[in-house]
Amino acid sequence: MTERNARVLLLGLDTDSEKGQALREILAEMDVEAVPISPAWKKEKVGDLAEGCFPDWPEEAEAAEEEFLLMSGLTDGQLDRFLKEMGKKNVRVAYKAVLTEHNRNWTLEALLKEIAQEHRYFAAVQSLQQAIRFAEAFPRQAKKPKAKQTLQEAKRLLQSQTDNIKAYEDVARQLRQAWGQE
Repeated sequence: MTERNARVLLLGLDTDSEKGQALREILAEMDVEAVPISPAWKKEKVGDLAEGCFPDWPEEAEAAEEEFLLMSGLTDGQLDRFLKEMGKKNVRVAYKAVLTEHNRNWTLEALLKEIAQEHRYFAAVQSLQQAIRFAEAFPRQAKKPKAKQTLQEAKRLLQSQTDNIKAYEDVARQLRQAWGQE
């Protein structure tokens, strides 16, 4: 992009939804363009969409499976303000991304898949951290050899910083089971 056009692309956040309206209000106050995008455009490059190169709107509206924001051309200050205002108004959108040189040639579908994978990864890590904190809060259970071993394995896995989501999910489940949470 040669000129900085601040805009936020909105998927699954229509004007008839409370969340979609709240986002549009925030963006209007900031003088940032809110642009609806269609799930039918999943094969389009996100850089093209962010630059305003839109295919024709599909005649039959396809429902988006997820809510998604793609922020493009916002300054750091605008980005901070936007996220802060979302928090103030209690507007939560799990899938968000900023257009970068790295992702601009990705299709919308590929970016959504990557964001979903990252979301699942962070949720799995957080779940394991919570299970470890719970286990450490009740040390009597750790006297059982299997429970103690599971706690040690969970801590090792967390320190390894692996990207194996299933491993985090499995060990968190095993730890909760050893502490009688499941």
